Amino acid sequence: MKKLIAAGYFLLMGILWPGKSRAQEQEIAQLLLNVEKLAQFKSILQNMYDGYKTLSDGYNKVRDVASGNFKLHQVFLDGLYAVSPDVRKYWRVADIIEMQIKVLDEKKKALSMFRSADVFSAGNMEVLEKTLSKLSSGSFLELEELLLLLTAGEMRMNDAERLEGIDRLHNNMQGRLIALRKFTTEARLLAVQLTREKAEISTLRQQHGIQ
Repeated sequence: MKKLIAAGYFLLMGILWPGKSRAQEQEIAQLLLNVEKLAQFKSILQNMYDGYKTLSDGYNKVRDVASGNFKLHQVFLDGLYAVSPDVRKYWRVADIIEMQIKVLDEKKKALSMFRSADVFSAGNMEVLEKTLSKLSSGSFLELEELLLLLTAGEMRMNDAERLEGIDRLHNNMQGRLIALRKFTTEARLLAVQLTREKAEISTLRQQHGIQ
């Protein structure tokens, strides 16, 4: 098609300007060639941009998971088109994600409550924060592994192996959530006890006129 356009262009130039030199014809041919190269270059740039955008979108989705911004349908379902439906629709997949969200949410609420209670020393608060952070940060690793299991082409595994891996992650996440709840319950009971003791001490001070 491009050759026909070029031939027509040369024919038109010959009719309108019969006295044009061979050098001018070569310049016109070079100009057409440059236009064609420019179009090819623009196509290459567009392909490079599309490839970059795909990688960038994938990175942003993983980053959103790591920061606790759960766009569940985007992050997990985008990469499942080539994975077996038996794996894709396995009920424990959604359960793992839901438990991970609970881990983050309950950790955040627990820290807020412990800080507002104002009964723990700076050292005790540091221990509480480190323990809760350790429990929650481990859940991110399990979520990343789940993403690999659900994404086609990332791991050379058959369906049975993928399902076995999901079962393992489900048990790990379940154990992590149970451990978090046990720890926060014990810390909450301690906070109640310390609050009661603080109130009793304050009452005794008032009774004895101690400021």
